[in-house]
Amino acid sequence: MGWSLSYLSPRDPALLDAMFLSAGRALHLANAFELKCQYVLRIASLVEAVRGDPVLSLQQAIDAAPADKMLGGTPP
Repeated sequence: MGWSLSYLSPRDPALLDAMFLSAGRALHLANAFELKCQYVLRIASLVEAVRGDPVLSLQQAIDAAPADKMLGGTPP
């Protein structure tokens, strides 16, 4: 007979629900924070591109902004 965690009944289901709800909320906040940081960094790069060459059109400045989705990727 195999042993598995699924055979054990939870000791306090209400406590487990509260823990998983808190963990889910923390994960959601972390993801939202990362998306906001990504947006701020893209706007900052757009501002740097316009300050570096004031004759750029808006479309050229947007094209000059980095398109990667990682905030701090590791070098290959």
